[in-house]
Amino acid sequence: MMKSIVVLGSINTDLILQCDHLPVPGETILSADLQNAGGGKGANQAVAMARLGADVAMVGMVGMDGYGDQHISAFKHEGMNTTYVYKLPKAPTGTAIILLDDQGQNSIVVSPGANMHLTQKEVTSANELFHAGAILVMQLEIPIRTVEFAAQLAKQRNMQIIFNPAPAQMLSDGLISMIDYLILNETEMEIISGQKMNNEGEAVQFAKKWIAQGVKGIILTLGAKGAWFVSVDEEFFMPPFHVEALDTTAAGDAFVGAFTKAIAEGLSHVEAMRFAAATAALAVTQLGAQPSLPTLKRVQTFLAQHPSG
Repeated sequence: MMKSIVVLGSINTDLILQCDHLPVPGETILSADLQNAGGGKGANQAVAMARLGADVAMVGMVGMDGYGDQHISAFKHEGMNTTYVYKLPKAPTGTAIILLDDQGQNSIVVSPGANMHLTQKEVTSANELFHAGAILVMQLEIPIRTVEFAAQLAKQRNMQIIFNPAPAQMLSDGLISMIDYLILNETEMEIISGQKMNNEGEAVQFAKKWIAQGVKGIILTLGAKGAWFVSVDEEFFMPPFHVEALDTTAAGDAFVGAFTKAIAEGLSHVEAMRFAAATAALAVTQLGAQPSLPTLKRVQTFLAQHPSG
């Protein structure tokens, strides 16, 4: 039986500007048409899970505006539980301005808006979603106090916690000790640890320190270079699937969403990592965050066509 998943996190409207290169300070460039798409790490990960067939409830905050209504409608269309997506009159829906170059690289500026008003009160109101056997997924585009409170509640209810600490900031030892799966990239690891990682080997060795603090499994994502999985009794590298990248915006969120769905389904860590790598690879081949997230059928077809990676 598949476990239910609660995603506590951000909901943003992405305004995407395509350009031939990313501007340097002081430079003005022209862009192609402005595009509007659903975004926010929390929402992206939740939509990724829903499209892959997971049972997902979103807990988040939008403004009392057209963008907020648009998100809630889109979530319902994906089959997500939107009971605890709150509408706030005093702040707008979060917005991200994304500059995307011809090589698929991006620069992003985020105005959090309503996301930063998501508090312990809203988590408590969503109390019925927090129950034994469920999985809680969180990121850091909402207040850290809300994240810590939700983690404590989840642990009291015997839930698994999957945490993607992005955008990175320093974390308390108490929060780290409550995490079951920590999914992060090299830059995020350096910021959180306060240490420079000179190579992958150093990063993997440092991950073992967090394992000693209680984290069950750490996934170090390396973008187009693949990903490492580290736990008490497992350590392995998952090679990437090679595709032509158009937009890397939601690759990490696709990975987190797919890994979570696989764990909820009871797959092994190797199977979950392969499933996540394939989902992330497909996501970078299309433009936009949520528009790029693949369906379960697409991922299954892709994996069948790439049996050896």
